[in-house]
Amino acid sequence: DYYGGTGDAAWIKYYSDTSRGGGENMTLEIGISNDPGTGGYYGGGDRIRLYASGGVYVDGYFYYSSSRNLKENISNLQTKKAKEILEGMNPVSFNFKGDHEKTTLGFIAEEMPNAVAAKDQKAISPMEIIAVLTSVVKDQRKAITKLQQDLEQIAAQKN
Repeated sequence: DYYGGTGDAAWIKYYSDTSRGGGENMTLEIGISNDPGTGGYYGGGDRIRLYASGGVYVDGYFYYSSSRNLKENISNLQTKKAKEILEGMNPVSFNFKGDHEKTTLGFIAEEMPNAVAAKDQKAISPMEIIAVLTSVVKDQRKAITKLQQDLEQIAAQKN
């Protein structure tokens, strides 16, 4: 705190990250420190790290804005539509160009259904994918519950 109190600290750092090999392994770090904590020089606050060679890390919580107050034209995702979207998603394994050590799982944005891809088809939205999966899983749970009930009825009739 500029005035000598125990206020918050905030920072932006850009550096060659020696913990990741140095050189062109650059890191941009944006953070706040609300308490002394054990988070090293800057305390135990939250921070976002953007790695030039790939990766975003958040120390703390990461939230998507999702309040009803920010939305309009709200309607339930129909299970039929969710299943169609899911069918159009093709999970793949790959490595990013220049990184031959780490195999990653994911999707090819250009091949994804429009509902889960950016307008330019160069990125995907995890939140939309989660909504599709949630809808399909809930439908499957209903079907499983119904099948279990049917089996119990059949077993009761045999006894």
